Amino acid sequence: MSASTRTQPQSSSLLLQWIITGLAIYGAFVVVPGISFTGNWYEIAIIAFIYSAINVLVRPVLVFLSIPLVMITFGLFMIVVNAILLLITADFASFLGIAFRIESLVAAIVGAIVISIITVVLNEFTSTGR
Repeated sequence: MSASTRTQPQSSSLLLQWIITGLAIYGAFVVVPGISFTGNWYEIAIIAFIYSAINVLVRPVLVFLSIPLVMITFGLFMIVVNAILLLITADFASFLGIAFRIESLVAAIVGAIVISIITVVLNEFTSTGR
């Protein structure tokens, strides 16, 4: 098996996850009143990339720092962690000139829940027996 055939499924999986994340974020724009986006379709792809990068880089630190709160709340504090990641994404997107706004922490929490639900559902539909 050559190196290119080994990386093909992984790269297509990354692309699929990026698309799923973009669709989940779009779903949050549509469903949550406190989250707004006015821009072009390709900017949703940029937001999905930013959100994914922040999840990889910042999430482990936030999870580590919030272990006591996560344990006390039986894991429910992870919703707040996800909301904070979404707020960071909105700030970074705004810094890049993308009109992605979250009005409040409550909107971020509801948006994080919506994104999580859509991501789980789409991952179930696209799973290939993993």
